[in-house]
Amino acid sequence: MPPLALTDPEIEALQLGLAVVLETTDPDLLAAVQSLVAKIDAALPLDAKPQAADWQHIEHPFANAAKGLGHLPVLRAAIKARQKLKIVYNAEHGAVKTSILHPKTLTHQARSWLLSGWDETAQAPALLRLDLIETADPLPELFSQASGFQMD
Repeated sequence: MPPLALTDPEIEALQLGLAVVLETTDPDLLAAVQSLVAKIDAALPLDAKPQAADWQHIEHPFANAAKGLGHLPVLRAAIKARQKLKIVYNAEHGAVKTSILHPKTLTHQARSWLLSGWDETAQAPALLRLDLIETADPLPELFSQASGFQMD
């Protein structure tokens, strides 16, 4: 097979499909998708791979990788429009947290979809697993990037 040049949205679509197939109980299909994931990870540029602190956000290997994907259309639209979101999130130790978020990016790492942005409520950067988001409601407010604030 010749090398492929994929756009970021194409890589995201491929990762989404792989995340769903990783939930299979068919051992042959599971082995094939795990091999494919390893090959894709090896081919991605180094800056596309998770950073050292990202291990803290990796979910249990038996967690449902497909949970939370229903939020993707709302999250993508809010990122594109720079629209604030009201997020209800299952935080650590069973706590439920409500925040106003300025969404910045969606990424897929180690079977988890992550949403990064600025938590207006906590006045701090946020990195949320999509499978832990209960609701993501667009607000009628837009945001601009705060001066001096960088997610990257």
